[in-house]
Amino acid sequence: MKANLNLLMENSIDHRILEKYRTNKYSYNDYLKVKNWLNSDEDDLAKRKLLNEWDSLYEEGSFPGKETIFNRIMKQVVLKKKKAIRRMLVWNIYRNIAAVLIPIVAVSLSIYLIGNPNAQFAENWVKIEVPRGTKSEFQLPDGTKGWLNSGSTLQYPSSFKNHRKVKLQGEAYFNVVHRKDSEFTVALKDMDVKVLGTKFNVSAYAEDGLSEVVLKEGKVEVVGKSNHFSAVLKPEEKISYDSVNRTVKQNKVDLKQYLSWVDGYLVIDNEPFETAVRKIEHWYNVDVTIENEQLKAYRLRATFHNEPLESVLHLLALSTPIVYTIEDEEFDLKGALKKKLVTVKLKN
Repeated sequence: MKANLNLLMENSIDHRILEKYRTNKYSYNDYLKVKNWLNSDEDDLAKRKLLNEWDSLYEEGSFPGKETIFNRIMKQVVLKKKKAIRRMLVWNIYRNIAAVLIPIVAVSLSIYLIGNPNAQFAENWVKIEVPRGTKSEFQLPDGTKGWLNSGSTLQYPSSFKNHRKVKLQGEAYFNVVHRKDSEFTVALKDMDVKVLGTKFNVSAYAEDGLSEVVLKEGKVEVVGKSNHFSAVLKPEEKISYDSVNRTVKQNKVDLKQYLSWVDGYLVIDNEPFETAVRKIEHWYNVDVTIENEQLKAYRLRATFHNEPLESVLHLLALSTPIVYTIEDEEFDLKGALKKKLVTVKLKN
């Protein structure tokens, strides 16, 4: 036990890191520190230490949403006792504790080989996967930094050579380091984004059927794949490709609407209710059912900053003629939390 306590002290975390996880603004180094901390001890000891941290935060009175989070903590502890999940694999222990007790969801990082696995000089690639309901900061081998949004995957070589190329599914914000002799390319399913050094946002969720690039600074070239189009963006411009209708649109936009997610803002700017709901699903990792067709066309305008799901729905219900229900969270057969189910409909 003494050895375990020493290891726990070496890997201890403080309030600041817990707060980063609560607001989904943690870095990959923060994730590693918490992961190592949780994996360093037995399940009960980790929970006890975490609850001590919780008590300190609660006493300080500066921890928004503490009642809701504490209820989730106690619910998870009770459920785990009932199910007697005491000999789980280390990764399952971390996943279940982190998903509810903090709550956080880990970023999964893996290295794999592409090309011929028997080749002498196979290229190592790194994959970062961000589960829905979270976002994570990243830094590439060339110093390029950025953020990955909920439900996104970024792949890149472990070291860049002459050409810097990454692959993205989902949404990411890039602050690309300028290299005069080395182009930087973000490869999407429907198009490539080519830059030398700039700041821009890319959104390409597979289920949306829409790929978008918004430029903040510098200049980027967007080249279509299946539709064979090419365009150069200037700052405060957006280009979007609709893969269903095979249409391309380029126009000026308000950067706040597309970049504010990096700072924890969920912005809904005069958008159809159905579009707003898709944003909420991505942001909070929930499934939302809209029961009335006429409600889908209702337009919304709102801004939320690190608000819990319950607060967002409550505020929307105050300003629009809707009622909603949220089903209790459940566990699947592997002990992982399922998505929350939300139903929204017009008031009678």
